[in-house]
Amino acid sequence: MENSKLVSVIVPVYNVEKQLDRCINSLVAQTYKNIEIILVVDGSPDICGAICDMYGAKDSRIKIIQKTNGGLSSARNAGLQTFSGDYLLFVDSDDTLDFNTVESCLDLNDNGNCDVIVFGYHHYLDKKNKNVFLSDTKRDPVYIDSRKELNKNLLSMIDKGDFDFCTDKFYRASLIRDNGILFDGYFDGITEDSVFILDVIPFLNTIKVVPRCFYNYYRREDESYTLNFKNTRFDKFYDRMILEKAVFEKLNLNYGKKYFPKKYSTYFLWTYESLFSNTCKFSLLKKSKFVYTAFRKEEIYTGFNEDWKKYVDENSIDGVYSNGSIAALKLVSKKRYILLLLLFL
Repeated sequence: MENSKLVSVIVPVYNVEKQLDRCINSLVAQTYKNIEIILVVDGSPDICGAICDMYGAKDSRIKIIQKTNGGLSSARNAGLQTFSGDYLLFVDSDDTLDFNTVESCLDLNDNGNCDVIVFGYHHYLDKKNKNVFLSDTKRDPVYIDSRKELNKNLLSMIDKGDFDFCTDKFYRASLIRDNGILFDGYFDGITEDSVFILDVIPFLNTIKVVPRCFYNYYRREDESYTLNFKNTRFDKFYDRMILEKAVFEKLNLNYGKKYFPKKYSTYFLWTYESLFSNTCKFSLLKKSKFVYTAFRKEEIYTGFNEDWKKYVDENSIDGVYSNGSIAALKLVSKKRYILLLLLFL
């Protein structure tokens, strides 16, 4: 283990006064002690600032940044502009790390040879009176030691979710610092993590994916990512796909005829079903207007529309979606927008 190395942990803090103690305690209790904990209080309206100050007064490893509210990406970027570590972790303030996370990642890091270590997470339901364990998301072990090897495996790793989140990774700090990589606030609340990772990917050479879980993700009882309606949801998904295509082409990756149609279909279904959740306050008329306009996009690449139609026609859609959503997907893939509106009558 690299005992002399400083590890920075960046924690954006906003409106989590009930969960914040749990998070900070998991960091100060790390078995590896040479860490820098950066708590970025993003204009939080509750007592989070006072809680952070209390911990900062007790532990010199804690650095507190107080700023006006700017959102998740803005808070993380404030930490990225000040951190000092040789290695870097991101932790959300309502989540925790296992106590041996930093020590384990350093042990797994092959004497500093890995740009990024990817690990799994424990998934909990955060209820009022207790936390309920739901599942472990474990990664298939992979070791990549060259750019050529990464390009060969990248699409399958993305498809398995290895590049979905920024919080399940242990980064060589110079990878982020030297390349000026920051979060893009435009994607906040939708896909900010994976866009950040897209910016990291072109600079990666060595990566280790380990079948161990270190991160504890707590989903609140009333929270559902896929059913949380936002009227810009599909726009941001689409814009992310455009960025992803640019990265793939820069790396000369052949993404084939199914990669983007599959992803586009998933994003459509998430967005469409969110229209019928209790988080959407649109009237029936406004919902129909939304579906008539939101999904009219330019082709991601020349020939995409035909590839998408063929994908939807030839592939069975995951049964977690309603029959109405699948019917809507088939209509939109064929550009039959008028028929789509009949689903609302």
